[in-house]
Amino acid sequence: MDVVGQVGGIGRDERIYAVRFIADRGYVVTFRQIDPLYVVDLSNPNAPTVAGELEMTGYSAYLHPVGDGLLLGVGREATEWGGLLGTQVSLFDVSDANAPRLVDRFALEGDGGSEVEWDHHAFLYWEPEQVAVIPIQYSREIDGTGY
Repeated sequence: MDVVGQVGGIGRDERIYAVRFIADRGYVVTFRQIDPLYVVDLSNPNAPTVAGELEMTGYSAYLHPVGDGLLLGVGREATEWGGLLGTQVSLFDVSDANAPRLVDRFALEGDGGSEVEWDHHAFLYWEPEQVAVIPIQYSREIDGTGY
């Protein structure tokens, strides 16, 4: 395979956690302390460009389209210093590639995660009902008596 184009300089000193290609866009999530979501314009394969970027705490390890211009991310919430917390589900509006934005997010308190982070088969999106099914395992302390 021959390289026809590339984008560099994104996520410097960070690890790539998720990538999704939809039509002429690519979405890349990196993480070290914060979660940049990059929108990459692939309309010209010979000269792809980073169109937009959104930063927030935590990361998304799986990205799934859930409607026109909407992207659902499943991953973990994190502190501002990169300490991992519970499972997080984020809804992104990526209809404007230059200005992706966070529409909503839900994070569970406690230690846990979802298999969706490492196995996309664990995720189900039922388009007719607009329902996402995400398995989550977590523990949290109850009244100081245990987990």
